[in-house]
Amino acid sequence: SSWPPLMRAAAPVGLAIVFGTVLFRVDAAILAGFEPDDVVGNYGAAFRLFETTLFISWSVGTAVYPVFARLTRETEPPVALVYERALKLLFAATIPIAVGALVLGPELTRLLYGAEFERAGDAIVLLAPAVALYPLAHMAGWLLVARDRQATVAVVYCVAAVANIVANV
Repeated sequence: SSWPPLMRAAAPVGLAIVFGTVLFRVDAAILAGFEPDDVVGNYGAAFRLFETTLFISWSVGTAVYPVFARLTRETEPPVALVYERALKLLFAATIPIAVGALVLGPELTRLLYGAEFERAGDAIVLLAPAVALYPLAHMAGWLLVARDRQATVAVVYCVAAVANIVANV
């Protein structure tokens, strides 16, 4: 008897995960339809560097989610204060990485992957803003789920995935 309500609550989270996967993976698939393998490989190398920064947001999000679920606007501290502090922590960690990727992208990819992936530096420069902005989206998602707004997260991820597909095409 407890399964139907649990599945209704979990379904939007599952959809959000599907749309998030599309959001993160469809660009390389679309690129493969228009460009040769070396271009796709260079983009993939740059995207892997971007993905290495995601653990920062995932770690902080996982740590603060139980606090988000417990606090309200009226509690002490209020949920907004914890959200603000989590974002400050994330931005303090990711903005320097994003600036480093922006300034040192080509040198970084040459150092890590070798000269054959030199063009990946251009892609990492383009992905650098995402390093700094992803924590904002990720933390907002955690907060919405903690506030029982899973459907909102699924809708936002769906819109972002569709916009990403359109922009990439």
